[in-house]
Amino acid sequence: MAQSDSQRGQESFDVERDDLGDTPNAIAVALDDEELAAVEGWRAANLIASLPDAVRELVRIGLLSEIAKVQKLVEDIRASVTNHSRQKRSDTPN
Repeated sequence: MAQSDSQRGQESFDVERDDLGDTPNAIAVALDDEELAAVEGWRAANLIASLPDAVRELVRIGLLSEIAKVQKLVEDIRASVTNHSRQKRSDTPN
């Protein structure tokens, strides 16, 4: 039997204290059936204990991926500026 949206939202949160003793923030995330099935499948395939743990890990992976994209863009821009500077110097008569 499929869960309704309200039943799905009643999942218990696996809130743990971190090493500093701070309580993490809790947020509610609404997923459609396809998204929930994808997260559950990923959770099972990666042997992750709970749905909240899986969502946190997927968010972490997504953020790291975005950070890597920005870092690559910055590196590409720096390389382009360096190459442009070198080109200008070699084109300038002494």
